[in-house]
Amino acid sequence: MAFTKLSVSLLALAGSVLAADLQPIEMKGSKLFYKNGTQFYMKGVAYQQDTAAAGATNDKTSKFVDPLSDEDRCKRDVPLLQELGTNTIRTYAINPDADHSGCMKLLQAAGIYVISDLGEPSLSINRDDPHWNTDLFSRYQKVVDELGQYSNVIGFFAGNEVSNNKTNTGASAYVKAAVRDTKAYIKNKKNSRWMGVGYAANDDADIRQEIADYFNCGTVEDSIDFWGYNIYSWCGQSSMAKSGYSDQIKFFQDYSVPVFFAEYGCNLPDGAAARVFQETEALYGDDMTKVFSGGIVYMYFQEANDYGLVEVKDEKATKLKDFDALKQQVTKASPKPVDRNSYNPSGKLQTCPAISATWKANSVLPPAPDSSLCDCMVKSRSCVQKSGLDSTKYGAMFGFICGAAPEICTAINGNSSTGVYGAYSMCSDSAKLDYVLDAYYNKHNKAAASCDFKCQANVQKGASDSSCDSKLAKASDINKQVATATAPVGSAKSTSTGDSFAAPGATMARAFSVGDYTIGLYMLVAVFAGAGMVALGSEEEGPCPMPCNLQQAPTKPRRFEPRSPSQAKTLSRTKPATLLSTLRRVARMADSKSTQPKENEAETTQPDGDQGRKGNVRGQVQYMAAASHNTENTTQELRLKATSKLLALLEKTPQHGHDLPQARRRPCATATQPHDVNTYGVLPHPPARQNSSRTQLCDNSYPSSGQQRAVLSRSTQTMPPGPAPGGVAASMGRRQSFVLASKAFALQWIALNWADCLCMLVVAGFSSGIYYSPVLVTRTFPITFNGSGDIIYPQWAYPYRGRIIPSWLSGLVSIGGPIAIYIVAQVRIKSAWDASNAIMGSTWAVLLASLFQVVVKQFVGGFRPYFLAVCMPDVSRAGAHNGTGLNGVGFQQVMYTTEVCTQTDAMKLKTAITSFPSGHSTAAFAGFGFLFLWMNAKLKVWADYKPAFWKLALLMLPLLLAIMIACSLTIDAAHNWYDIVAGSIIGAVMAVASYRTSYAAVWDWRFNHLPLRQSEAFLYSAEGDVDYAAHTFTRSVGWGKKREWLPERLDSARSSAVFVRRNGVFPDGRGQGSGDGGQGGAQRRVLAEDEAV
Repeated sequence: MAFTKLSVSLLALAGSVLAADLQPIEMKGSKLFYKNGTQFYMKGVAYQQDTAAAGATNDKTSKFVDPLSDEDRCKRDVPLLQELGTNTIRTYAINPDADHSGCMKLLQAAGIYVISDLGEPSLSINRDDPHWNTDLFSRYQKVVDELGQYSNVIGFFAGNEVSNNKTNTGASAYVKAAVRDTKAYIKNKKNSRWMGVGYAANDDADIRQEIADYFNCGTVEDSIDFWGYNIYSWCGQSSMAKSGYSDQIKFFQDYSVPVFFAEYGCNLPDGAAARVFQETEALYGDDMTKVFSGGIVYMYFQEANDYGLVEVKDEKATKLKDFDALKQQVTKASPKPVDRNSYNPSGKLQTCPAISATWKANSVLPPAPDSSLCDCMVKSRSCVQKSGLDSTKYGAMFGFICGAAPEICTAINGNSSTGVYGAYSMCSDSAKLDYVLDAYYNKHNKAAASCDFKCQANVQKGASDSSCDSKLAKASDINKQVATATAPVGSAKSTSTGDSFAAPGATMARAFSVGDYTIGLYMLVAVFAGAGMVALGSEEEGPCPMPCNLQQAPTKPRRFEPRSPSQAKTLSRTKPATLLSTLRRVARMADSKSTQPKENEAETTQPDGDQGRKGNVRGQVQYMAAASHNTENTTQELRLKATSKLLALLEKTPQHGHDLPQARRRPCATATQPHDVNTYGVLPHPPARQNSSRTQLCDNSYPSSGQQRAVLSRSTQTMPPGPAPGGVAASMGRRQSFVLASKAFALQWIALNWADCLCMLVVAGFSSGIYYSPVLVTRTFPITFNGSGDIIYPQWAYPYRGRIIPSWLSGLVSIGGPIAIYIVAQVRIKSAWDASNAIMGSTWAVLLASLFQVVVKQFVGGFRPYFLAVCMPDVSRAGAHNGTGLNGVGFQQVMYTTEVCTQTDAMKLKTAITSFPSGHSTAAFAGFGFLFLWMNAKLKVWADYKPAFWKLALLMLPLLLAIMIACSLTIDAAHNWYDIVAGSIIGAVMAVASYRTSYAAVWDWRFNHLPLRQSEAFLYSAEGDVDYAAHTFTRSVGWGKKREWLPERLDSARSSAVFVRRNGVFPDGRGQGSGDGGQGGAQRRVLAEDEAV
C-alpha cells in the first residue's frame, strides 16, 4: 500500500512536469514510431469495465462506465498498469462530455498511450442494421475532439468486430465510410497532429482475406491507418505453427499499414489463473516483430468471463495470478526496433474484394453525413413529425409508409452490396422520417388525412432558403437515379444486388421460412402484416380522428344469418337435413308416447301396396304408421299426425330428395312379380305377405351383393332391370339433382365445421407465435480446446450442411400427399363425408403435433449436432455478454451460453438451439401415421380375412416414407437420434388420437372405416353384432358393396329401426321370418351410417 501511494505521488509530480513531453506516435508504412524515430511496440492492456465492445450491440438501454473520467480509479490502477510494463491501454467507450484530464495526465506521466473506440453500446455501427449517419458522425467527432487534445492518444477504432462472419459483411461498407470521414475530420482540424483511425477484426477464416483487403484497398484517404486483430488462437502451451501465428506473419507481410493484436490472451483450458502468456514471448520475438507492432492483452478487470488480471472489490484492486505471469513475459520481451530513417516501406494497398457469396460490401461507400443538407431538407418539408415525438414511434411509421409506397423510401435507404445509396441515407432517423412523411403527403395530393398519422404528424409551412437550393436540387437528382439504380450512381458497372432496402427503425422481415412447420402460417403472417399496416390507427392518443388512409374496411356481413320461420320453411323444401331432422322428431315423439306392444301386434298385416314402398323414406313412414295400428288411440293419433306432417313435406320435396345425385340411383321400375321381402327395403317385414300387383319401385339404394356378412356365400338378388331414364330432360334432371345435392352438402359441411376451422387457425397462429418467439430457457454447453485451439467436443461440432429434405418439401409431402390420396380414393369410395373426415382428421393430427413440438422446443429445446458451426463461439465475448451469469461456469469453467456466439442471424441461431423434438419427424408421423390407419381401414388389411400381399406392402408405404423423412435428419446432422424418436412418438400419438375422432374405431375392423358425424351418435350395434360393409376401397369378400340392409340415410335407418324395435314390431329381431332368408339377422344388423355424396 505504501508503494502504491508513493507511486501515485510520483506520478502526480511527473504529470505536472512531464505531461507535455510525452512524444506523440506517428506512422510510417506498416510501422509505428515515436516522434524521435524509434520504433514503437504496443505492450497494451484492455481497460474497460462493465461494457460491451462498441458494435456488438445496439441496445439503447445498455450502460457503460467511462474508465478515463474517474481520477480516483485511475490513481488506483495506473500504478498497477505501470508495474505490468504497460505502454498502451485500449478503451471501448468513453463519454465525450466528461472531463478526462485527470486520468490522461496520470497515464501520460506513466508513459502510457491510449487507443479508444469511437462508438459506445447504444450509438455505434450495428452489424444487424448498419447505418452511417449524422448522429453517429457527431458522436465520433466529439470523441476525437475530447481525446485529441492529449498527446498520448495514438488513434481510434471506427468499429470492433462489426462484420464478424460471412452473413454480415455488408456492414463493413458503413465502417469504412466512418474511417474515411473521421480521418478527413482529423486532417481538417486546426493544429492537428497524426492520429490514426483503424478497425479491430476477429479472425474468421471465411472472410479473413476479404475483410483485410477491403479495409486496406482503394485510396489512402478511404482506407484504415492501422489494423487491429482480436485473436485467441494461442491457448496454454502451444507453438507458432499450432496457433497459426506463422500463417499470420505470411498473411500480413505485405500489408501497407501497421498491424497489431487489438485483443489477445486465451484463457483456456483452465481459466485466467492458468494463463502463462507464452504467446507474449512469441509476439515480441524476431519473427513476429517484423510484421506486427505488438499487442493488447484482454483484459485488466476480472469479470464473469474470467479474463482479468486484477480483481476490484470495494474499490480496492487485487492482483491475480495471471498478473504476475504477464508481468514476467512483458519484462522479458525485448523486440529489436528499426530506425525510422533507415526504414523503407514495401507494403502496398490491396485490391478490393469482389462481391461474392461470402462478401457483400461494395467498394463504393455510403455518402459522408452532411448535417447541413439534412437540415435544409427538413426545413423545406411541408408534412413533418410532431414536435417531441418519441423515437419508438418511428418504426411503425416507417413500416407503414415504406410498405405502402416503397419508391418513397429509396431516397433514405442504402444497399452496401450494390453501392446504391439515397441522398438522404446519411441523415438521422428523425430527418428521414420527415422526408418520407412529406413525400407520402405529396403522393396523396396533400390530403389532410395523409399528414395526420393519429396526431403524430402535422403540416408546417416549408421554409425556402437560397443557400439550400443547390444542395436540395443535387440531392433530388441523385434520388431520381437511385430509384431505379442497380449499380452505383454514375457507374456503368453492375454488381450483385444481394441486399434489400430496409426502412430505418423498422427492420424488414426475411422471406418467410416454415422451419419445423405450422399449418396456416402464411395466412396468419398476412393477417399480422395487415394489422401492422394499420397499427397507427389502433392507438388512442388524443382526440384527433383516425386518418382515412389508415381506416379498416367495414366489416362484411356474416354469410349465415339467423333465418325467419318462413325462410326456414322454404329451405326445408330443398335441404335434406331438415327432412331428416323431422324424421328424428317423429321417432322421438313416438318413442316418448308409446306403450308396450301386445303380443298379437307382431302379426300386424302390412297394407297392400306397401311392398314396394319400403325402399324409400315415404314407404318406411307409411309402414311405421300401419304397424302401430293396434296401439293406444292417443299414441296412434300422435303418430299419424307426425306422419301426415312428414308426408306433406315429402310431397313438396323433389323425387330423390336425399343427398345422392340422380345418376347414382337405380331408376324406378315396374314390378309385376313377387320379390324377396328384404331385397329393396331397409326394414324387414313378415313373410307370406307378398303382393303381385303392379307397384312403382323407387329404390334409392345401390345394388347389393348379399344380405349380411354371415351369409355372404348366398346368391344375391338384384333389382329387376327397368328402363333407364334418358334424353335431355333426364340429363338436366340429373345435373340439377347433383347441383342441389352438392350445395346441400357444402352448406351442411360449413355449418358443422366452421367452428373447427376457426379453432384450427387459432392453434396454427398460436403455434406460429411460439415458434418465432425468443427461447425462454437458457442452456449451457461446454467448450474445450486442445493445444492448437481447436474445439474437441464433437457432439455438436458437425458441419452445417442445410437439409437434405427442406422443411417446405417435408411439409408438402407429409400433408399434401395424404390429402391427395384421400381425394383420389373417392373415385371408388364415393363419399364426400369420408373425404372430409380424412382431410380434417389428418390436418388435426399435424396441427396438434406441430403445437406439441413447438411448445416442447420452446421450453426444452436442445442443441443440434451442427450447433457449434452455427454458433461460432468466441469465449472472449463472455465478459461483455454475460447477462445470464452462466458463462465460464461449471467444472473447470468450460460451460457457456449462446451469449458467446458470434452468429448474427437470430433465427438461425434459435433453430440451432431448439433441436428437441424433431419437427420433420413429428409432422411426418402425424400425416403419414393417419394415412397408415386410413389405408388399413379402407383396404381391410387387418380384418376378417387374409388380404393380398400387395395390400400389406402398400399399407407399409406411409410408414416407410415417414421413417425416410425422419432418418434423413441424421444424415445432414440436423437432429440427434432422440430428437427424431420423440418427434415420431408425438406424431404417431396425434395420428391415432385424430383418427379416432374422425372414424368409428382405430383397430376394430368392423367399424374403423366408417366416418363419424358431429350431429349424430354412431349406432355400433342393435345387439352388439353389427358388421358394416360400405365406405371401403377394397371389394374383397363382400366389403365395399352396398347391401339391402344398408340404409340410404343414417337418420331414417336409425329412427325407423328404433321405432320398430321399441314398439314391438319383430321384437329382438326374432319371430316372423327369422328363419327365412335371414330377415331376423338383417334386423339385428340394421345400419347406422350416413351415405353422402
